[in-house]
Amino acid sequence: MLVDELMQTSQVERVALLEERDQFGVGDFKGSVVGEWVGYDNDGAGLVKYQKKTYRSAVEGAKSIPRGYKVQLTYANGVYVSSW
Repeated sequence: MLVDELMQTSQVERVALLEERDQFGVGDFKGSVVGEWVGYDNDGAGLVKYQKKTYRSAVEGAKSIPRGYKVQLTYANGVYVSSW
């Protein structure tokens, strides 16, 4: 059936895109962006909001900051890193 073939093709293309992103280390954005600090999750990961999406990140910051503080969010080698 044509619909099934189109769905299968779409799924194959999606998997290929995800594999390519992982292979080349591409996140949701390139370089660094300015996000808004949300806090920590239960596992200790930093939570940063950028363009209505919340990212779990490794934290590089030595001082305590309040919620809403502007932080740098960077993607590298499959990991989001927040710093201030």
